[in-house]
Amino acid sequence: MDNLYLPSILQILSQAGLALVIFVIWYITFVQIKRDMHTTIEKYEEMNKELIQLLKEEQEYKSMLAGIMMRLEEKLSKPVVCPIVKGDKHAKE
Repeated sequence: MDNLYLPSILQILSQAGLALVIFVIWYITFVQIKRDMHTTIEKYEEMNKELIQLLKEEQEYKSMLAGIMMRLEEKLSKPVVCPIVKGDKHAKE
């Protein structure tokens, strides 16, 4: 009885051989593409983290520059009086 099933199984395998080969090729390709996409996504995540860090550093730098510019503007907006003209005691000597 086992011998009756063996030829039918071999016949099914021989007929489905091409479909099986195509399926195996598709599956291997699918797994490789999935792995490549995962690697690419990880690289983009790292790049995004680095970009966000650079933007934060740039924001801090611009804030520092804005503070310096405001202090400079305050100093420049006040009139400057020459101590000699004002009547410095050293100027009279």
